[in-house]
This record gives sequence, structure tokens and C-alpha cells, in this order.
Amino acid sequence: MPVSGEQYPSALWRGDILMGSGTPNHTNDPIVSGVWRPTDPWNYFEDSPSGNIACVGAFKGDIDGISELVARYTSGQSASTCMLTSTYHITPAMISSSSGLSTLERDLLSPLSSLRSSGKVEVTDFTTLVATWKSQFGGQACIYRQ
Repeated sequence: MPVSGEQYPSALWRGDILMGSGTPNHTNDPIVSGVWRPTDPWNYFEDSPSGNIACVGAFKGDIDGISELVARYTSGQSASTCMLTSTYHITPAMISSSSGLSTLERDLLSPLSSLRSSGKVEVTDFTTLVATWKSQFGGQACIYRQ
């Protein structure tokens, strides 16, 4: 259901993408990859094809986790028809620290660039990711939980 704005009540907002699958205070967050539409809060990992909110799993949020997902495809543990996902959030503190940009380039951007150049991953934003999931994967839910 659309939500009215607090400052501008005539403005309506409806979320379409849920990122990460967090728990209160991020304690005991699930380690999950993939895209699906949660049925409801009590059946969160059950896909509801009629649902309007696409959930994108964050997985482990690091390069090792991405390499682990790539290995699942390579070994045949995950079908190529299953869109596995990993997200990485860059905070202002990471960028503004004295070595932030060089650390970010060394530890994240360079490895991701290599994986992308080899055709093993696609680097994207959430809106494009969900559009790709719908167009290239037919909106077929895929959930990989550890």
C-alpha cells in the first residue's frame, strides 16, 4: 500500500525494492543471495509471484563472498537461470578517511573490475538489477541461504 508523506501528505510513496534482509539492530542477519518477493513478514523467504516488493539478498557483502557465489555457478551448484546477488555498501566514512579511496580501490574496485572483465559478475545498481532479474531471468525467484 502506498504511504503518505509526513511533510507533504498528498505525495505518495511505495517501496518496490528491499535491500539486504536485516534484523533489528542487524543482529543475526541472514546470509542470503538472490532475488524474490517475500510473501509476508512471517513467510519472508517464500516467494510470492504476485508480490510487488523485490528483495535483493546482500549475501556476505565482500569480495570473498562474491567469489564464493561465482564458484557456485562454475561448479554447477547454482543454475545459470538463478540470479545470485551480493551487495556492498560504501559509507561516507570509508571515502573520507585518509586512506579511504586507495583502500576502496585496492580491496573492492580492482577485484570487482577483474571479475567484471572476465564476465563472471555484473556490477549494477538495485533498480537495474531488478529490471535485469525481470527481463533476463523472467522474475524467477532464486534464494540461496547459508
